[in-house]
Amino acid sequence: MALIIALTALFGSIYALLGESGLVAVMQMRGRATQLRYEISAKERSNLEVRNVIRPLREGDPNAIEQLAREKLYMVRPGDTLYILPPESRPKPPVLNESGSATAPFVPSGR
Repeated sequence: MALIIALTALFGSIYALLGESGLVAVMQMRGRATQLRYEISAKERSNLEVRNVIRPLREGDPNAIEQLAREKLYMVRPGDTLYILPPESRPKPPVLNESGSATAPFVPSGR
């Protein structure tokens, strides 16, 4: 009888640690939840940055429109000097990062 109780306690303990809702699974889920909270926070910060860029453009701010045109579209004003760099030293075009959103290389505004 004592052997049956001991084996039941042993298997019960193993199941409590390794079962689908055991301690190990709970710890893994907590780690994943922490990771997801971090990713959500990073996405929220990224969204805020994008909103801060979009807001002046929607409001028709000419300075914001000009800055975007200069930095992203490489546009110049009449009278500006345009330098065309050889292909090997040109900034790389926008690429998709890990999250799937486009990132453009930094280009000084020249102001």
